[in-house]
Amino acid sequence: MDITLLPPTQILSNHSHLTLLPSALPKHPYPSSSRHSTSSKSIMMHPYTPKPPKDGSSPFTTLPTEIQLLILSHLDPSDLLTLLRVSRSFHSLGLSPTLHRKLSLNNIPSNIPHILGNHILPSVRELSINLFPFPRSYNGYRPNHLGMLLSQNDKRGNTKYHRQRNSHLGMVKYESVIGPIMRHVKFDQLRILNIPFSSSYLPIEELDPILESLSSNIEKLDLRGSSLSGDRWIELLESERFGNLKELDMGFTNIHSLPLPSSSCFANLRYISLSSCTSLSTQTISEFLRDLQTSLEKIDLSRLDQIPFQSLFDMKVIHQHPDPDQNGRLTPTGLREIKVVGIDHLTRRDIRTLKKWWEKQRRDCLSTTRHGEREQERKISLESQLVNWTHSGKEMKTPELISRSSTSSSSSSTYSTGSEEDIINTPSTSYTSREYSGSDVRSNRKIILPSQHNFLQSLSFDSDSAISDGQSIPQRKLSTIPRAKKNSGSQGDYEEVMISINIIHSAILESEDEDGYRQFIGEVVGGTLDLGNEFEPRGYIEIDQ
Repeated sequence: MDITLLPPTQILSNHSHLTLLPSALPKHPYPSSSRHSTSSKSIMMHPYTPKPPKDGSSPFTTLPTEIQLLILSHLDPSDLLTLLRVSRSFHSLGLSPTLHRKLSLNNIPSNIPHILGNHILPSVRELSINLFPFPRSYNGYRPNHLGMLLSQNDKRGNTKYHRQRNSHLGMVKYESVIGPIMRHVKFDQLRILNIPFSSSYLPIEELDPILESLSSNIEKLDLRGSSLSGDRWIELLESERFGNLKELDMGFTNIHSLPLPSSSCFANLRYISLSSCTSLSTQTISEFLRDLQTSLEKIDLSRLDQIPFQSLFDMKVIHQHPDPDQNGRLTPTGLREIKVVGIDHLTRRDIRTLKKWWEKQRRDCLSTTRHGEREQERKISLESQLVNWTHSGKEMKTPELISRSSTSSSSSSTYSTGSEEDIINTPSTSYTSREYSGSDVRSNRKIILPSQHNFLQSLSFDSDSAISDGQSIPQRKLSTIPRAKKNSGSQGDYEEVMISINIIHSAILESEDEDGYRQFIGEVVGGTLDLGNEFEPRGYIEIDQ
């Protein structure tokens, strides 16, 4: 019989595969004969869900306030605002200043809610206002979920200008978009201010009062795409209140000049971005790189085609140590990374040349410093040994080497000298004893110990040195050499970090000559091979390498 002619159910039943069919599964959750078996209990078990307390209390409320705030700090602002409606205790916890240190706004409601103006904004330490792309006619934005929670009664929630009456002219003056927000911010507590791409809605006349209101606590300024222009902006930043500034982003602005390295705003600066500042002249950038602030660790020069290769080659990567005790020795600057993306005239060969030249200066600088430190340590060590081994006295006495063995007095060799003071007792070892006459000792000031023992040879001393009776020669500290070898690995890693400069670039050509273009075609996009001759059809074959 051909089983392929049978339906699948009969085929499986004839071959004892009935248990594989879904219909073969038991209809009951457990067999009647094994009602109290272990498997049946596991099927019927449910996860335990504790009942809520009758008095309405919660284990969360029993935690200390610090732990409660730590838990709530992991919530998003929208979730945190939703939590305010749970109870009075959660309302007070949700409005705690420690939960609102950071605030990022993507739109600004026309009417500032009470919670935002009186509770959240006064507690902010890091404020970011991202209205990019700029509000269209200042009334086309719809509020997001956070804005709806902040302004429940505002149906439109549109971002727009706010009217203010000008008492001098008797006319209506429109305030900036972020003016209502800034009125509630405590500038003396603000540490980070990010207003990127604000030139469309924040002119320089309204940006100046904001920058002038900042205190010395400000550490980061993001003014990308702002209305900063010309040379006047330097007057705003060259102030003592920007002495603690660590990050400054002025990309995509129309500035014409840069502050001098000696200005106060560069005292603690770690990062600066001049990306796409096309109005900066070549001379201004060259002078800035030549006298680069030593505290800078990262610098962004992307899309500045006006920077010549020579200006980058002459960039300051080492400087004299400011400590007067260092005698003006050279030390690497703090620069660790430079970004030159979008500078088309730079080739890969230029990038390698810059990296080798910068790191060579630092390597030579550290090598000279390390050599000077070794010479200084050696000088100090010799002076300390001289102080320990020599003592002032009228009589010249020959020192005595104390034997390590208890039988040194019986096995020591006696030198033939004129008096007992010129006797040197050598250790009772297997070394051959040598005899010196008193005249040889006085004529040859240097006493040479047995050459078979390197340690004793290293302790050779001048016979002019007089050591008092009963005092032994101090031993050298042998632990310094192994310790130096042990720390050699970490010292090497530290020097490598000090030397290395990471260059972020977008160079694709090896060079700007014909060979560079040929290599680019061969390596990146592949080449084409011309086939055929003048009599036969010509063709091209693509070559991928």
